[in-house]
Amino acid sequence: MNYLFPERDDFYSLQLLQKPKHSKIFAWWFGGFLLMIFLGLFLPWTQNIKGKGKITAFSPQGRTQAIPSLITGRISKWHISEGQRVTKGDTIVTLEETKEKFLDPRMLERLASQIKSKKSSIGANRAKAQAYSSQIEILKLTSNLSFSKTQNKVEQARQKVRIDSMDLEAVKFENKVQITQLERTEGLLKQGLKSLTETENKRSKYQESMAKLNSAHNKLAYSIQDLQNALIELNTVRAEYQDKIFKAMAEYEATISYVFTAEAEIMKMDNELESLRLRSGFYFILAPQDGFVIKATQAGLGDVVKENEAVINILPINREMAAEIYLRPIDIPLIKSGAPVRLQFEGWPVIVFSGWQGASFGTFGGIVKVVDKVDTDGLYRLLVVPDDSNKKWPEILPMGSGVKAWAMLNDVSIWYEIWREMNGFPPNEVLKSSKKESKYKENK
Repeated sequence: MNYLFPERDDFYSLQLLQKPKHSKIFAWWFGGFLLMIFLGLFLPWTQNIKGKGKITAFSPQGRTQAIPSLITGRISKWHISEGQRVTKGDTIVTLEETKEKFLDPRMLERLASQIKSKKSSIGANRAKAQAYSSQIEILKLTSNLSFSKTQNKVEQARQKVRIDSMDLEAVKFENKVQITQLERTEGLLKQGLKSLTETENKRSKYQESMAKLNSAHNKLAYSIQDLQNALIELNTVRAEYQDKIFKAMAEYEATISYVFTAEAEIMKMDNELESLRLRSGFYFILAPQDGFVIKATQAGLGDVVKENEAVINILPINREMAAEIYLRPIDIPLIKSGAPVRLQFEGWPVIVFSGWQGASFGTFGGIVKVVDKVDTDGLYRLLVVPDDSNKKWPEILPMGSGVKAWAMLNDVSIWYEIWREMNGFPPNEVLKSSKKESKYKENK
């Protein structure tokens, strides 16, 4: 039987119909792989936003600083070299003056001497003004006394005119009486009732009264003349003293005006002197803070540096590290101050699973500190500082080195994240916020 009917395995066609030896093993492995992929779709995945940036300092004073020259000058000496550490106040560069106005080496001394002379002149003119002020007061007092004295003379002259006028009236009355008596006596003489002797006596008395009348007229005229002279003297005294007072006041005002003008000039000269002193200090460019010299923007001796032109760059020593990250505008609504961020620094060994940060190696934690309100070339900037609850950032990170960042959002399943990415839907954070807004509108 065995010779007539050999084993089935000896037939080639039957061998082709049989299953391969490893097919079952492959099927099991492939099925297990598909099962693992299927189960893996239900694993948690942390939604995140990617961004790039560089290392910087959080505080502006900790960032690279360009040290400018505050004046235009010629470089006369370098006191440092690139890479050297400097402390605050160290001299970096010494400059020489180039402007003709400030080339005089004794300019400060001469200007100070001019100010001193001007101040002495002001002191002398102040004393002069004080003397004029005293003179004015004395002239006013003397004027009042002289005016009172002359006024008294005027009153005396007026009184004398009144008395002489009264005397004249009395003499006139007496003269009329003498005329009447003389005429009556002469009439009686013609009638033979009076003697010639009595008539001569009456004539003599009449002539005496006429003499008294003329004397009274002259005396009154002299009194009136004296009154006019007294009035003229009064006006003269008033005019003389007013002229003296006005001249003294004019001198006083001129002196005070000179003092004020000189004081204004001194203030201007003081400002100029202070500016020169400050300018002399600007010949030395000093380090504003502790740091390292990283780059000199000027070179050589004798080069002319313009005002406000950078001479050297300094990297401060004491600085708080931060990461400057740039994101697309579409991602900015998802980021808030205080949001967690994972960082990958260039040159640092790393294994990254963006959705499984716990399984990543070489990333560092950070916290969003600042979110810019204005875009920069179409991107928005974040400032991320170290997260104290995570491991410290490397201390050897150079300023300006590149960094990648992942801002952590919600935990979802992998299948959901794949489906969301394929359909271009926003992360759950946006969906939740939009739902809250719609509910709020419905409640309203």
